[in-house]
Amino acid sequence: MIFKKNIHFVKLSFIYSFLIAVLFNYTVFSKLNFYFANSPSHTLFESFFLLLVFLVLWSLLFIIFLILGMRYFLRPLIGFVLIMSSIIFYYKKTYGISVDEGIIVSVIDAIKESNFNEIKDLFHYKIIAYIILMGIVPSIPLLFIRVKYPSLIKELITRVASIVLIILGLFALIFVNYKDVSITARVVKKLNQETIPHYSISSMINLVKHSFRKNIKFTVLDSKPSTEIDKPILGIVVVGETARADHFGLNGYHRNTTPLLEK
Repeated sequence: MIFKKNIHFVKLSFIYSFLIAVLFNYTVFSKLNFYFANSPSHTLFESFFLLLVFLVLWSLLFIIFLILGMRYFLRPLIGFVLIMSSIIFYYKKTYGISVDEGIIVSVIDAIKESNFNEIKDLFHYKIIAYIILMGIVPSIPLLFIRVKYPSLIKELITRVASIVLIILGLFALIFVNYKDVSITARVVKKLNQETIPHYSISSMINLVKHSFRKNIKFTVLDSKPSTEIDKPILGIVVVGETARADHFGLNGYHRNTTPLLEK
């Protein structure tokens, strides 16, 4: 039994990255199957591409655990990824949305502004069931196992060597049929938004990268631009944002969010 036993950190990362890739990403493969069903039949390549996509999803999680899951952080990291994935999976399944940069920023802004009504709207009792069944339950074995680590130098070598071997293996598989893989990958490019938690993690990384960027300085090219066109130019600028019907004061929302419309 796995309980009350030592387990090597690589093996633990291997098992849980596989579990997360399988548990949360069936929609990716169902949509790929739909795409192949409506394309010229290439049965052998279809199987190869599906296997390749799964290996990529699995390997990326495996690499994340190897890089960030340092001593004493691996089990909390796995638990966090499982719970986060269960939340993302709930919103994907219930509302059909991907947790991207815009949604993450909206949640952060709501927390900063102490807009608890908006935060409350994001939660539903069903999400608790998803968190428990898909996040907490798979995390329970982490409480009973002891993670085995070698010496620091050997651990570092193992991590680096594992990452290099994973990347080389993926490149080798892609190189086997690079032409068809590259064409198909471009066609189904938007499918990356279906991946859980990969797409949300990449969105968070992009937000962090943007936060470290310096403010862009704009250069005025011409303070008094002119045009040789005799006819007047008509320009229409539309400025606005999305609005929810249940947040309109006209519709009975508790805050007066539509004072001008009411006039």
